Amino acid sequence: MEMARSMLQEKHLPKAFWAEAVYTAVYLLNRCPTKAVQNMTPIEAWSGKKPSAKHLRVFGSICYVHIPTEKRHKLEEKTEKGIFLGYSTQSKGYRIYNLKTKKLIISRDVEFDEDAMWNWDEEKVERQSVMVPKETFRNNNKKKEQTKQKWKGGVNKPGSPRRPPSSEEIEEETPPRRTKLLSDIYETCNFIMLEPENFENAVKHKVWVQAMKKKSR
Repeated sequence: MEMARSMLQEKHLPKAFWAEAVYTAVYLLNRCPTKAVQNMTPIEAWSGKKPSAKHLRVFGSICYVHIPTEKRHKLEEKTEKGIFLGYSTQSKGYRIYNLKTKKLIISRDVEFDEDAMWNWDEEKVERQSVMVPKETFRNNNKKKEQTKQKWKGGVNKPGSPRRPPSSEEIEEETPPRRTKLLSDIYETCNFIMLEPENFENAVKHKVWVQAMKKKSR
């Protein structure tokens, strides 16, 4: 975990990529010499083949994935920018986080800029600056809009400045919630009022005897 934490901090990657960092750390440790296996790496002891280090890259660095000709127009860009997040075990490709589509892809045709680092703060600002049309929430927020219109002083006159209602001016439609004891809930669930079928069954219960006395008065 210490190795994975250092990999995330080196390129200031979000914590959301912690699983990719741990996966890559294990991938690298299996290809590093260890005291547990003498004169070889764990992957060599398991597979019998000496691993290569030519394909290793800096985790979290900016990279550019080549777009095949059949998937783009002549005037479109030939590459897409991404973040390198590890290696594929199914092929010789790299695991890349596409910054445009926000999806993880696997590709072999990749160019790396290992000294560069993505500014994730700007990425957050861009996501927060997206404006949603008001019409999208028109049907879902009818109750909220009706509540906001209940201001003191009646309806505003045309041309008069509008001000937001304070917490005291908005009527609270939902009553405050309170906690219930389990004993109260069980008692309510187990309580069933049955109406007697005849006079003989009614006189056996004090509740119905009292009810009949009140009616006879």
